[in-house]
Amino acid sequence: MKQINIQTILLMWIFIILFVTGCEEVQKQTLDADFYINQGNAYVGKGQYDQAISDFNKAIQINPRFAKAYYNRGVAYKRKGQYDQAISDYNKAIEINPRDALAYYNRGIACFYAKKYEKAWDDAHKAQDLGYSVQPRFLKALREALGREK
Repeated sequence: MKQINIQTILLMWIFIILFVTGCEEVQKQTLDADFYINQGNAYVGKGQYDQAISDFNKAIQINPRFAKAYYNRGVAYKRKGQYDQAISDYNKAIEINPRDALAYYNRGIACFYAKKYEKAWDDAHKAQDLGYSVQPRFLKALREALGREK
């Protein structure tokens, strides 16, 4: 049986300490970003979109790969009627999480309001392909805007 020397044991302990410390920092960042997401969502619920966007920006600063932050900021921009900014944020959310059906659906709605009907049509169907139940009224409005029968 091979013996482990004291230097190997010390290196293993250092590695464990660094690993645990690093995990705590990632967890703290996630909690901080979640705080801003929750606060931003509360502002959206009150119709205070600029404050919400500010909080979503803070969440993104903490974690630039947080798809939920981009998605939620997109919701705030969409409700403000700033459809191009909303579409940009949904694009980023989808880039980070390509299986987010709700991001496709909401990007489709923003595209519809921005009169980008073909893109809205594609997004609505992509959301359906990912299992989201798209409202029939939305599909009907898209068909009418595109001049399609079905």
